[in-house]
Amino acid sequence: LDQINGLYISGVKTGFMGSYLGVIQGDILLKVNDVEVDSIDDYIKVEYEVLDKVKLEVMRNGEILTFEGVITND
Repeated sequence: LDQINGLYISGVKTGFMGSYLGVIQGDILLKVNDVEVDSIDDYIKVEYEVLDKVKLEVMRNGEILTFEGVITND
């Protein structure tokens, strides 16, 4: 099997930016704003603020999906 680098999403909390963009449990987060994410440390390093545009790339069931939106403080 091909190895996939990314961050496995074991759960999605309400308020997490991915929850309103469409990320679900079981997805593998590959990139945030075109920055590869291989670990939680990589994810934490990606900086964003309220009203920033964000793009998430995830793998779901072998398919790569892209979700885009704006960070809110709701």
